Amino acid sequence: MRVLFLALPARTHLYSMVPLAWSLHAAGHQVCVASAPDLTAEITRTGLTPVAIGETADIDAKARRRTRSEVTNAWTAMAESRPEMLTWDFVLPVLAYSARVMQELNTPRAIDDLVAFAREWRPDLVVWDPLTMAGPIAARVTGAAHARMLWGMDLLGRMRRIFLDIAAHPLSEFTEDPLGEWLRRALKAYDRDFDEEVVAGQWTIDPWPSWLGFPLGLRRVAARYVPYNGPVPIPRWVLRPPERPRVCLTLGLSQREVEGEHEGALPAMLEALGGLDVEVVATLNAAQLAAVPALPGNVRPVDFVPLSTLLPACSLIIHHGGSGTFGNALVAGVPQFVVPDGTWDSTLIGARLAERGAGLSAGPDERTPEALREQVRRMIDDPSFRANAALARDEALAAPSLASVAAELETLTSAHRTG
Repeated sequence: MRVLFLALPARTHLYSMVPLAWSLHAAGHQVCVASAPDLTAEITRTGLTPVAIGETADIDAKARRRTRSEVTNAWTAMAESRPEMLTWDFVLPVLAYSARVMQELNTPRAIDDLVAFAREWRPDLVVWDPLTMAGPIAARVTGAAHARMLWGMDLLGRMRRIFLDIAAHPLSEFTEDPLGEWLRRALKAYDRDFDEEVVAGQWTIDPWPSWLGFPLGLRRVAARYVPYNGPVPIPRWVLRPPERPRVCLTLGLSQREVEGEHEGALPAMLEALGGLDVEVVATLNAAQLAAVPALPGNVRPVDFVPLSTLLPACSLIIHHGGSGTFGNALVAGVPQFVVPDGTWDSTLIGARLAERGAGLSAGPDERTPEALREQVRRMIDDPSFRANAALARDEALAAPSLASVAAELETLTSAHRTG
């Protein structure tokens, strides 16, 4: 097969796709990864073949043009779960914001470039990030099969399902559909029609355990989460057993590159850890360190270290709720203390870890140094957190291997490809 991946131009989104792309390559398939020119060098570093489409995306600059509160409020709203809140007046603005963001990420030039490449290369399968709607458009134009690949919880799919259910009610008079209207216009330019398959994919590749999912009635291809942290050397000290409990503190790559630092909680986190008999490895860059008055003596700052190498020797990880960080900790069997940054699924990830006894989550009113220190002490001292994290790890590792997923994709592609 020829398989075309479409990645959002951000390292964390690319990294979530790399293991499956390499699995398909190892199975003998031809693989390309399309994204904005910004990501070409990073794709090349993974050993995969890049395809540049559209203009330079500069996602971090676009994010800076929006206020932090605007981004946080919009993506926090996407995770809203209270039934009484999920009315038309709530859901419509959430999806309207999503449609605006997607149009920024999937410009007419990017769509044209991807369609042109797909017409020339003739992929059998297009695998696309849920925010890269150029993927299903190109697949529909060329007759390729296509699948979404989740990098976090399927909040967009869930919100879309709620939206459609409200609109379909017999007494409903609602007709607005910002996302659908944009996709109809984009497809009309190529004489193609819109349906919900363009939003949801012909199937969804889901690397997350079932307890992070939603009952949406979509075809799901379960896959084992495999960490990829980039082609970086391993510091020798990481391999030495720690003399005290080792705690990893990280705010993730996206906090640096797209969304900005998780500034409010960081000083309190460091102060909390400074009062404990633990060894702290904090993955903080220069800008993040500049926001901290002083580092406690038990904190080792490192700009970057592969979590898949660091975490096996850790007793605990403290993080912002990012899906990549969560996935690394999940398959390492490490208890997770989530201090959600409020974007996308971070709050839900923390809550679901707490429900399983594999972690805790700190609410907005629980982030004083004293409160954070007490929770960290509890998680290190109580063996049930480690035991439940190990159970969650075993469940995650029991998911289908990427080699078996590659074989399943061959079968599904054969059944869905029309071009």
